[in-house]
Amino acid sequence: MKYALLADIHGNKHALKAVLEDLHFQKINKIICLGDLIAIGPHSNEVLHTIMYLPNTSIITGNHDEAVLSLYFNEPYPDSHKHAKPHHEWVAQQLSEDQAQFLKKKPRQITEDINDIRLLCTHYAYKQGMESSPIEKDPYKRIMEPTPQNMEILFSQHDQDIIAFGHHHQKHDFQIEGKHYINPGALGCNDKALARYAILAISNDGQYSIVHKEIPYNRAPLLQDYDDFAVPQRDELRKIFHGQSRSE
Repeated sequence: MKYALLADIHGNKHALKAVLEDLHFQKINKIICLGDLIAIGPHSNEVLHTIMYLPNTSIITGNHDEAVLSLYFNEPYPDSHKHAKPHHEWVAQQLSEDQAQFLKKKPRQITEDINDIRLLCTHYAYKQGMESSPIEKDPYKRIMEPTPQNMEILFSQHDQDIIAFGHHHQKHDFQIEGKHYINPGALGCNDKALARYAILAISNDGQYSIVHKEIPYNRAPLLQDYDDFAVPQRDELRKIFHGQSRSE
């Protein structure tokens, strides 16, 4: 079995297209999206439309997905995200009813047992007992720097063999005491024109391998679309999440 792990697409249709084109050559059995499909980038609708019709794809929600949905469904919005509220309001206004309902029905975590390998897919680690708490309660643990010791602390309540996650946009790959912690890095947010994802291959005898991929793409249309679509907070978003200089 070969799994493509996609994290933090963040409304970047150009990066997603590059990855999906690469997947045609990888003989993937299943795609797993590790949350935050929408927001930050200007293409939340296009990304959702694409993901909704991909075969053999499992999806979990992330904090940006749920924050936008809270506005769409007129539910309490998290104070921890108030700095992004103008942008999230704009994204919520773009969603169709079908897209919002599709995303709202997705779980926060997926667990699978594949050939004696136990896999957990989650957007990030949740505070103890808050796995089902609404997004307004800020259920995620704070982001910790990617070290083996911090991974053990973050996911101490889990005993799966492989823990795949996103949220922290840096790539993580740590194996310690029988557990493997893997974050493919944000697919749609990078200071370089590279779309990141990972392939998890699990053999019939329970052996596995993880390969990180970085797919180049032309991001000039992405950066221009921020202006063309009048994305709220676009200068800040391009600088923080794409490392764009004023001259680019």
